[in-house]
Amino acid sequence: MNINRSLTMNSSSLDQSANYIVDKSLSQTTSEENTDPLNVPSVRLYMGFNEDFQCFFSGTESGFYVYNSNPFVKRFYREMDGGIGIIEPLGKSNIVALVGGGTNPKYSPTHVIIWDDYQNMPIAKLEYNSEVRAIRCRGQRILVVLTNKAMLYNFSDLKLIAQYETCANPNGLCAMVSLGGSGGGTSTVIAIPGCKPGDLRVEMVESKRSFAINAHMTALSNIAISMDGKLCATSSERGTLIRIWNCEDGALHRELRRGIEHATILSLNFRPNGDGICLSSDKGTIHIYSLVDRKIAKEEHEKNKKSSLSFMKRYLPDYFSSEWSQTSFSVPHSKRSICCFSPEDNNTIMILTEDGRFYQYRYLPGEDLVQMIKTEKL
Repeated sequence: MNINRSLTMNSSSLDQSANYIVDKSLSQTTSEENTDPLNVPSVRLYMGFNEDFQCFFSGTESGFYVYNSNPFVKRFYREMDGGIGIIEPLGKSNIVALVGGGTNPKYSPTHVIIWDDYQNMPIAKLEYNSEVRAIRCRGQRILVVLTNKAMLYNFSDLKLIAQYETCANPNGLCAMVSLGGSGGGTSTVIAIPGCKPGDLRVEMVESKRSFAINAHMTALSNIAISMDGKLCATSSERGTLIRIWNCEDGALHRELRRGIEHATILSLNFRPNGDGICLSSDKGTIHIYSLVDRKIAKEEHEKNKKSSLSFMKRYLPDYFSSEWSQTSFSVPHSKRSICCFSPEDNNTIMILTEDGRFYQYRYLPGEDLVQMIKTEKL
């Protein structure tokens, strides 16, 4: 592994960019190179939401774009002479981490390029001996995931803070939150696959605490951490159960059932306040669960559905005592999508589909009744 700063003019330029974009984080790029993606047909290689769901982004065969999710508006688009296989913005700033991809990669798939879109140029590069599988930028931390390793860096100087061994992780499964403390410190929580398929590793970076959890019998398929860093959700390759873990002690907090047939969980995200979670699967469905404690839930709609035979759970298989989603519905046009909660409305779900559509659905908790309130073609 090699940290290459040859793309920066001096050793302080990265720090200056970091400070600059904090002040200019809501600015929009208006340069002539910013062509309208609505008029640029291009294959989408990567799509995702940022940490607080206020932005979403995509890498294509000819560049990348970043949108505000609500209101739905383009923030910036960069046309390039090659594909971007991974894009990860630093918050809502003009700084993004890029990895090349597609049939004609703009950059090597073994490099992470730190790009300043305000300056329209790369400002730093991280080089590796194997393909980069995922990146997470949270606060002033950058997590880079390779097939068998994850590395955590400080953003301001790209100094390596820690590195962790994992089992084979070709899909780059990872989750991270980085919270600023009242005294100016940072609290970073990382969740990655453990050294054995099905295991989960939770790292509390600053306190140097960690847990190895036997989360599932088969390999993990998705990982998510709540915004406050207290809970971690996992799914396995079977895709039938979602387990919620306590990040403080590694204890099982909740077990939720998606179904009984095999499915691939494509996305898994907590509600911003932490009292719910949503997922999308390759069955073309969205499932929404409540995480409100059933014992203290004041209203029936705050609870997840349960089998009518759950009262016999001592005598029947676990299936009959499972907590099912309180609401589920199908996504039109596409079997593959990612979803999250709207940061402005706990009962609104935002969805990005592989065919390049953006949806917002409002749902009634406890009812499989949803209303499409927005649809846009990217």
